[in-house]
Amino acid sequence: MENLDDINVFLKVVEKKSFKGAAGELRVSPSVVSKRIGQLEETLGVQLLKRSTRRLTLTGTGAVFYERCRKIFDELGAVREATASQNQELKGTLKLQMTVGVGRHLVMPAIKAFMDRYPEITFDLTIGSLPANLLEHDLDAVIIQWVRVRDSSLEYRTLAPVRYLVCAAPAYLATAGRPKSPKELRGFNCLIHEPQKSARDWRFASDEGEYRVRVKGNFRTNNSIMLQAALIGGLGIARLPDHSVQQDIAAGKLEVLFEDAISDGRSVVAVYPRNKYQPVRLRTFLDFLEEHLITISERDIRY
Repeated sequence: MENLDDINVFLKVVEKKSFKGAAGELRVSPSVVSKRIGQLEETLGVQLLKRSTRRLTLTGTGAVFYERCRKIFDELGAVREATASQNQELKGTLKLQMTVGVGRHLVMPAIKAFMDRYPEITFDLTIGSLPANLLEHDLDAVIIQWVRVRDSSLEYRTLAPVRYLVCAAPAYLATAGRPKSPKELRGFNCLIHEPQKSARDWRFASDEGEYRVRVKGNFRTNNSIMLQAALIGGLGIARLPDHSVQQDIAAGKLEVLFEDAISDGRSVVAVYPRNKYQPVRLRTFLDFLEEHLITISERDIRY
């Protein structure tokens, strides 16, 4: 309604019983208050106040109008307070999207611990990459390993580093042999994870600087779980993030090749709409997740 400001001035005049009192409350001049009341009466086509040199009184129509508007404004105030309170309380639903690997190995363990601490928080999870528009998908945040293009309407919070490891099953190495250097990968069957950036160009580091090795093989997939299953099954050599292979390495199902030469670090990133009034439940969860991921990265993992 375009006259809400004028109605608010009217309410202040009635409550303060004078234009001067309302002007002081609103920090404007009495003439501005008088003008706003005149505008409101002209718009409504009725007289709301009887003016005299000594006092202001409501007309019959003005009294009815005041009571109804007072109730509406009180309700609006209650809604505003309730909304602000909900935004600051640790309850409600977090709608998150993430890739399957990040969700399975990094986020889900943190969610379990977070829900134990904050039982009034519920989660709505979707598996997928960064959508074209977070607002259209009604998401609080997307948690991914890398971002192709950054959008000025979004915030990007780095939560933890990720290292990519080149691994193979002991059975494959026993049959095909073990490459002595990254450059020898050209002669081995390498499993390709299509969604990875430069999926067939694996990066390595040496004393002379960074270099790339072009690999090839007879198996490729867009799914990290299938890639890992093929890797453990002994089909070849693959490049996977450390968090997805740590347990298999510890169990002896996989071995890391030339670990000192790997040069393909990335980060787990939370992406969410730029919003001055970010719900405290999202900020609290991201703080909790970051602490959880730092704890994981600080563990002594022996390859």
